[in-house]
Amino acid sequence: MAEVRTMSEGELRWVRASGVGNVWATAATPVSGIFAFVRSFSYTSAQTVTTVNERGRPHHNKITQVAPIDVTMTCAWTGRFPSAVSGSGATVPMIHLEHRASAAEIGNGTTGDFTQFHGVALASIQFTEGAEENTLNVSFRALAMNGPTGSGYLS
Repeated sequence: MAEVRTMSEGELRWVRASGVGNVWATAATPVSGIFAFVRSFSYTSAQTVTTVNERGRPHHNKITQVAPIDVTMTCAWTGRFPSAVSGSGATVPMIHLEHRASAAEIGNGTTGDFTQFHGVALASIQFTEGAEENTLNVSFRALAMNGPTGSGYLS
């Protein structure tokens, strides 16, 4: 039986991006690592859908615009922060991110739900020191995403 999800706890990994664009492209042996342990996770992916009429009746839908993806997370900080210096051709420091949500009931219990975010720029970060753990509230803007899927690239 499927489990109802209440939190998308898991880990967030990163890899330095090469150039520009919305594909998972990296240079040979790029810098990568674990960013943080995610406590809560949300994203907004939007597109503009226009209905095309034929003789005054709805005939089909057409995607006319795709918006960037806004990602927000609250994380338990690992003490490391990615060096987001991109390869040549990038206009802003850019990384790719992969969130692996815990999902013990899938497969043999060792997998998870993976979501990859491509062409990610850091929008904001807030650090909070706590008695139990230090947390980061981070906001990113991604050019594209893939997922959730049953397998990842970085984890």
